[in-house]
Amino acid sequence: MKSLNMHKIWWKIDILIAILCLILIEVPNHPVSALAIVFVSPTGSGVADCSQSAPCTLSTGLTTVDTGGTLYAAAGTYSAISGNEVVLLDKAINFYGGWNGAASGTPYRDPATNVSILDGGDARRVITAAGFTGQAQIDGFTIHNGNATGKVALCSATNAAGCGGGILVSGGKTTIEHCIIEDNVASTTTDATYRIGYGGGIYIQNAGTLGVMIQNNIIRYNDASTAATCGTLAITGKDCTR
Repeated sequence: MKSLNMHKIWWKIDILIAILCLILIEVPNHPVSALAIVFVSPTGSGVADCSQSAPCTLSTGLTTVDTGGTLYAAAGTYSAISGNEVVLLDKAINFYGGWNGAASGTPYRDPATNVSILDGGDARRVITAAGFTGQAQIDGFTIHNGNATGKVALCSATNAAGCGGGILVSGGKTTIEHCIIEDNVASTTTDATYRIGYGGGIYIQNAGTLGVMIQNNIIRYNDASTAATCGTLAITGKDCTR
């Protein structure tokens, strides 16, 4: 009788194991998918769900938003403590500043009132838009204090010391509008040979083939280079402070 009872117990255990295996097969552990609409704020959390009521950080939002999606940035200053840029735009999205930060309702934007600032901290480029297909839009930001010195990986300009202090576009159709692009510099180096900066405010690589549109912006107080002269390889009379 004892042997029979043990046989029944093992039989039940076998059935339970089989059921558990079926459950694991039918309910796989899917990763969280990207989101079509993402909300970020300067005080957002890196572990928030990037919803309107729980905005995330800018870096989290850029990673989370799906290609073809929309990212709304609330008022305030966004910066970075490392890296080549504040924003790496490597997918075609609608990147919108000026969101009023409301926790619910239809998202409302007014960049003049709700100023969304992307600040390079005089240490890095502000936006690099590269490596994507489709149409991206950058709309409603103040883009300032960018410094692209030494950042020439996506720039084929001759003897470049830096390209695109505020924005560099090197891939994908991009529309830039309703932005203030100010106080950016492509290069601050004083090296005697490589002093030439290209595009203090904006630099576009292969502009003729990308289909870039720049409209309704304020672009001011940007420098291609802060060097006094162009250096030994420059063409006579060339102005490197443009």
